Amino acid sequence: MNSFITIAGVVLIGLMLLVLVRVIKGPTVIDRLVAVNVIGTKSIV
Repeated sequence: MNSFITIAGVVLIGLMLLVLVRVIKGPTVIDRLVAVNVIGTKSIV
């Protein structure tokens, strides 16, 4: 069970890093706002 939680945490951090790229390089302001919202949602999870 402990390894499952560790793997899930690593996966969530990896996904948040991908979204962070969208925040930095987002083509529009709306894309950047959605990406920031996703980071906020995932950090609560």
